[in-house]
Amino acid sequence: MCAEKLTKHFFTAEEISSVCGMIMATKIPQQPKTLLEKIVADADLEYLGTDQFYPISTNLLQEFRHYDPQLTVERFNEIQINFMRRHHFHTDYCIANRAERKQQHLEELLASMK
Repeated sequence: MCAEKLTKHFFTAEEISSVCGMIMATKIPQQPKTLLEKIVADADLEYLGTDQFYPISTNLLQEFRHYDPQLTVERFNEIQINFMRRHHFHTDYCIANRAERKQQHLEELLASMK
C-alpha cells in the first residue's frame, strides 16, 4: 500500500524501499537491517525503557481487552514478561539509555507475579 502511494508522488524505487523497510521494521518480531530501520524499530518500543512504561502498558491492556474482554492483568503481565524477555534494542542509544530501565520494569513485573 505504501509503495503504491509513494509511486504516485514520484518517490524513487530506492526511497520507496527505504520507507517500506522502516515500516516493516516495526513488525514483531523486529528484524531491522539498516540504521534507519533500527532507529524506527527502537522508537516504536522505546517506552519499554522509559517512565512511560506503566501508562502505555495500561493503555495497551485496554487495547488487548478490546479483542479479549476476559484478559486479566495477571495474564497480560505474563504476555508482557514473555515479550520483554525476547525483545532487545537495536541502536547504541537505546542499548545505552533504555535497556537498563527496561530490565528494571521486567524485574518489577516478575516480582508482581509472585
